[in-house]
Amino acid sequence: MQTLPTELKGVIAEHLQKGTRPKKNLSAFRLVSKDFAYAAAPSLFRSLKLSRHIESHKSIANVLDNRPNFVNYVKNFSVVVSTLRHSHHRDSIENSTSIISRLNLFSALETMCLRFPDDFDDEDGYQSEVQKLQNMIFEELANLSPKLNALRKLEIHGLITQPNKGLRNAGFRSFLRDIADLHIGVVSHVETREELVRNTAYREFWDKDIVPFLTAPTDLTSFTLISDFRDGIIGPNYAVWDSMNWPKLRTLVVQGFIFNDKDASLAINGLEAFILRHTSLTYLNLKDCLLNVNIPQVPKIRTWVDVFTGFQDGLVNLQKFTTYPHPRRPHCAKNDQYGVSYIHPCTQLGYSASFEKHEGPNPDEAFRDMTALETLMRRCRVRRQKMISR
Repeated sequence: MQTLPTELKGVIAEHLQKGTRPKKNLSAFRLVSKDFAYAAAPSLFRSLKLSRHIESHKSIANVLDNRPNFVNYVKNFSVVVSTLRHSHHRDSIENSTSIISRLNLFSALETMCLRFPDDFDDEDGYQSEVQKLQNMIFEELANLSPKLNALRKLEIHGLITQPNKGLRNAGFRSFLRDIADLHIGVVSHVETREELVRNTAYREFWDKDIVPFLTAPTDLTSFTLISDFRDGIIGPNYAVWDSMNWPKLRTLVVQGFIFNDKDASLAINGLEAFILRHTSLTYLNLKDCLLNVNIPQVPKIRTWVDVFTGFQDGLVNLQKFTTYPHPRRPHCAKNDQYGVSYIHPCTQLGYSASFEKHEGPNPDEAFRDMTALETLMRRCRVRRQKMISR
């Protein structure tokens, strides 16, 4: 019987990968013959997932030990940590991180995703175990040698806002240097704004532990920073924002952070200054971001009109801008089209969204915020249409 050309076997493998059960289809495909197994390998082993289930690390270790050439096919690696409450189903931290220590074998690895629980839950001490796992994973990544030269995308979901010595490891900065697409989602271990002000561990995370993430990459083109604290998190201080500079940055997504640090001396500082500094941006998405209207050293109250006008004039390459909720000035009707978006410094809370009458931006001029937003979005649409018509 005439043997099918290798190219045709590869096409069949690619087709099976697009089916409803790609792993099962490709596994069966490999059993036909050694030639079919060779054709299926690039698709079957393109993505590997490590979980905390007790059998997960054994399966991956088996592949590494018995099919060492398959590491050349792996492009995507993910760690998914779910809240497995029953210890007899959960693997040890040491076994899980033993796979991380062997990632230097994956010379073709391009993307990595670390996905942890998206809420802070200390039931049965499990969350502290997740925190320990995070520490050990970052330490293993910092110690990889040689480093993953092909890795360009890193996603971390559920990063706990607690001190993490793994993040401070000097080798971790080297690991991050060539990342082009960085996604960070944090999970707050505090529940109220009062705790944000008082909790030194939380503040230490933002002042020290997160800094390597935000300063080590040299050529980011896409950056996402998401907080689970919807009332405006006390995140990186203005000095950290000032140290971040990526000339090639095109995509920026920020959720749950405050514009303008109350401790700065300039009207435009922190997150806003960071955005305006990156004129290369073509896409900007702001969600649940709050504007501090009162910087003690600056007499003029800032409004979203100032911010949106600055974006319109300064971000000359911006083609798409989205923000939610839309601005709502203090004392506007609660059921109108504007969302809560203004805050001011408060000794007890750090920041507060509650204003006394006649404090803050003039509510009678709330329409100006929306007018400035619509003007900015219209300008972006014009730029986008020009790019499409070229």
